[in-house]
Amino acid sequence: LFWSMAVPVILQQLLIWLDNVIDRIWIAHIPDIGQLAFTASAVCVPIVYMMMALAELTGTGIAPQVGYHLGQGNRQRAEQTLGSFFLFNLLLSVLVCVVIEWQCIPLIRLFGGSDQTEALSELYLRISTPGNALCILSGGLAPFLLAQGRSKEAGIVIGSGIVLNMLLDPLLIFGLDMGLAGAAWATTIAETFAALLAIVYLRRPGDIQLHLRHLRLRWDLIAPCLALGVTPMVMMLAETVQMGVYNRTLYAMVGDVGVGTMALVIMLFNFFRFPFYGMAFGVQSVTSYNLGANRWDRVRGNVRILMKTTLVWSLVVWLLMMLFTRPIVQLTIGDGDMTDYAVPMTRLAFCVFFVSTLQFACQSTLQAMNRPVVTFWLGLSRTLLLLVPLVWLLPRLFSSHPDAAVFVAQPIADVLVAVVSLLLLMSSLRKTCPQTKHMKMTTIQKATIEQAPEIAALIMIAMTDECCLHFCGEGHDLQDFRKMMTQLVQSDHSQYSYRNTLVAMDADKVIGAAVSYDGALLHELRQAFIDKARECLAKDHSAMPDETQQGELYLDSLAVLPDYRHQGIATRLLKATRQKATAMGLPHVGLLVDNDNPTAETLYTSIGFRHVDDNQWGGHAMKHLIL
Repeated sequence: LFWSMAVPVILQQLLIWLDNVIDRIWIAHIPDIGQLAFTASAVCVPIVYMMMALAELTGTGIAPQVGYHLGQGNRQRAEQTLGSFFLFNLLLSVLVCVVIEWQCIPLIRLFGGSDQTEALSELYLRISTPGNALCILSGGLAPFLLAQGRSKEAGIVIGSGIVLNMLLDPLLIFGLDMGLAGAAWATTIAETFAALLAIVYLRRPGDIQLHLRHLRLRWDLIAPCLALGVTPMVMMLAETVQMGVYNRTLYAMVGDVGVGTMALVIMLFNFFRFPFYGMAFGVQSVTSYNLGANRWDRVRGNVRILMKTTLVWSLVVWLLMMLFTRPIVQLTIGDGDMTDYAVPMTRLAFCVFFVSTLQFACQSTLQAMNRPVVTFWLGLSRTLLLLVPLVWLLPRLFSSHPDAAVFVAQPIADVLVAVVSLLLLMSSLRKTCPQTKHMKMTTIQKATIEQAPEIAALIMIAMTDECCLHFCGEGHDLQDFRKMMTQLVQSDHSQYSYRNTLVAMDADKVIGAAVSYDGALLHELRQAFIDKARECLAKDHSAMPDETQQGELYLDSLAVLPDYRHQGIATRLLKATRQKATAMGLPHVGLLVDNDNPTAETLYTSIGFRHVDDNQWGGHAMKHLIL
């Protein structure tokens, strides 16, 4: 489930940043003014980030909140949240367009525009602003698709605009000779299409649907989502402040070449971080759902996978940037006055990339765990409390190379925040998932004959009361059936024998059981059940259909006591059963799952079971799964 949710978002993030990089590459290769146009567009980036910050505010908190509502089965509240956010984002997009049009030139000057870049920056910003504003709308709607598990459609919403932009860029910039204006028009056209597509998808039937009757500004629904989105918004606004400080500081030191180089560094950072954004935000709804369902083991499992994959990818990128800096810089901005300056500064900025990226995984998980205050201060401290002061301090400490000191500030701040984020995440996991202590205490072992009463009770839990009564017949009750099952567990030669059973133990207490046997021995082992049913229940079950066959270790019964569920115990019993099959030389583990028990089926498929055929057992329609 982790990868089914994460991979589409990773691909979406790849497309987003690939589009950004290719767009900037095209701009950098415009004849005669390429690197100047690259720098002019870089001056607009902080302003675009201000718009993206609003998209983060309205979009990031949606998936955890809606995922939590769906996990609790509250579909109506999820749909009301969708309607409220659609109207809110639409009004916000219009307001952004008005403000940017009104304050265009002052904003350009504020964020490092020079006499050489001002006209180009104004051209680019005025044309692209409507498209960037619509990102607030589409970015706020895509999480509603993702929270329903419609990750493919969510990816298409973002991906369609990106692909269209990538196709339009060379056509408008070079084919129609529109230059920088062509790049801006490509953005506006593409993002308009993506926003319309998101509306179309959410009007289709699904777990939640966009209804006109829900188009009301309900702050009781909007505020909780905005609370979770405050941190990423602050981080984006902090990025805006950061880039403004970078641009003005470097322009004063080395001119437009410094502004363009820092834009290149930030662009490459964001591009190579796309798996982190994808994995972190793609699994937020999964983590929130598991928290709502009290599945502590899955919460921790998601965190472990996220940390491992983050570290591996960041090490690969770090090695790549240390060895091939010049080819990457030349590919991006071509050859020119900026290139020789950019190579050493880019290498310097990436010097601790393999550590700093952990902060994204930590902060995203904390957001999913509903820790808005913690993530808010982490987002604020990285830029405003560390990075901006370091940009001011380091050039004064290293006055011989003040511009290089500016590029060192980011690695230092990232490492410090990564360490603090990791410590806070570990503390939150200990407080939020207290029941995981049972996982450490639980052992899996072979059953003993003395455990027969507890095993019989667990087998009846797996069978359900309805099925047990089906086998009892008239004149007998569950107590009679339990007495019979206890005798069968005590037997050395029955399908339910303790010899066929693995138990999960919490100290001396049996808390779970998995009963399995060679499918080729079904008829031989079942005879004990048939004989006991005739003796104890006066009922003949000799005509029961076969529930297994030769070539598989049949998992007859799997159950965990209610107080110990959602802690990974059933998963551990399943894995132990798979090891048992391997030891017996059987190629598969097989089982039957009730068609009306999707929760159990989800558990089995998460381990790797697949559906092969259908069956009947205990008066119920069943699916035959094998591993």
